[in-house]
Order: sequence, then C-alpha cells, then structure tokens
Amino acid sequence: MSNRDRYAARYADHVIHTPQTKLEASSAVWQKPREVERAFKQTAKASGDWVWLLDARDAMIMNGDIDVRDVLAELLAPLHGAESVDVVITRDFNGINAGSFFVRNSGWTRKIFLKAWRQYERPREEGGMDEQAAIADMMCRNTGGIMDRVLVVERARQTLFNAYPFGPPPTFRPGDFVLHAASLRWKGLVAYMSDHNLTEF
Repeated sequence: MSNRDRYAARYADHVIHTPQTKLEASSAVWQKPREVERAFKQTAKASGDWVWLLDARDAMIMNGDIDVRDVLAELLAPLHGAESVDVVITRDFNGINAGSFFVRNSGWTRKIFLKAWRQYERPREEGGMDEQAAIADMMCRNTGGIMDRVLVVERARQTLFNAYPFGPPPTFRPGDFVLHAASLRWKGLVAYMSDHNLTEF
C-alpha cells in the first residue's frame, strides 16, 4: 500500500486518495488542474470539500497522526471570512510553491480558477509556463479576483504541510506532516530520508 493509500485508509471517513491514472496534459505538472476537476466530479461532490494536491515525485507524508482537516482548520479558523478562501498555498524563499496545496470545491474554483489556470498551458516558446508560475501570475494580475480567494501561508508556517529539507529555516523536522524535497525528485527525497534515518509513517 502506498504512502497516500495508507494515509487515506487511516482517515477513510473523510479522505479519499485519487492517484493520477494517466497523463493527458502537456506535462505532469499540468495534469494537476485536470485531476482537481476529476476529483470534484468523482469524490469531492459536496460544495466545501477540499482537494489536496501533493506532488508524487518528491513529497512524502511523514506523520500519519496529523489529520489534514486539523491543518486546514488551524489555518482557516482564525480568519474573518474564511468561508471565501478557496485556495491555500505556501510561500517559500522563491515565491509560492504548488508542490503541496489545497483547492476547495466551490463555484468560483470550478467556473473561474480552473478555467483561468488551464489557459496558461501551452509550449514555453509560445509564452507558456509551469503550473506554479501560472498561479503566481494569476495572483500578480488578480485574475478572477483570486487575491480575495487565496490564503498564502507565509514561510514561517510553511512546515505545516509543505516542509523542505533545505533552505532557510524553518526546514523539515521529525514530526512534521509532509516532507517535500522540492526540485530534488524521487531520488533526492529517498537519499535525504536515508541519510537522516527517516521513515514514512
């Protein structure tokens, strides 16, 4: 059973793992909008349900005792107007990072965010960019009023669900929810875990 499947089995009453089945987009990162749409249709049918996009190639759930609902509650509960938040994403030392982030099933997400996001998918020679840069550009332009819908988790709290093994602190520590070896890919993730005697939950 995979890391994600074990986690979903532990929280089977409210977590469903929907792995990517085939590549339909121009690249793996651009499969993400399609997977969100598929999840909305197949599993997150109720308005308000969340889809968690977690990179398959360089990220691992490390602490299975942490309920993803508690992570979202910790971030959203203190906010005035939390019900209008449809995207939760972290900021690292380079900007936002889409290796682990959340998208809520809402009319705005379905009708505006996903459609605008997918418009960026085109070859780089034609002005295309990766999915992360596309979201950053949407935020810069406030496309679809995204700045009223996105919660950017600042770097000081990044380790809540997107902890890196490198870079300025805070970085991953045993007990953190997710280890994301951004840009190091699977071999880099496994090597880091081996070098630091870390095991997934």
